[in-house]
Amino acid sequence: MNVAIPSEIVVKYIIVKDYNDNKEEITKFFDKMSSIKILAINFDIDYNDIIKYEAFTIPHYYYDLIEYAKNLATEKQMSFGIPPYTEMVLERGYSLPKIR
Repeated sequence: MNVAIPSEIVVKYIIVKDYNDNKEEITKFFDKMSSIKILAINFDIDYNDIIKYEAFTIPHYYYDLIEYAKNLATEKQMSFGIPPYTEMVLERGYSLPKIR
């Protein structure tokens, strides 16, 4: 039987607007992952807002939260990643409108 080794698992944190989009929730998440020896975090944003609206402007505080999470990852000696599409959206500052 193969057993997953925590240090080889990548766990995704998805920022959900008005739910876990704050430093307290991010800190709790990182503390929990650290306590169970998870060493790799993939950070993303919830795209339900993009689905609901023609275009979704990334809230400015998301950038601060991402920097905060990167710093926590460094402090806890974890790797930190952002999926390529999300990086592109963050660089642009908004999502593309839905195609109909």
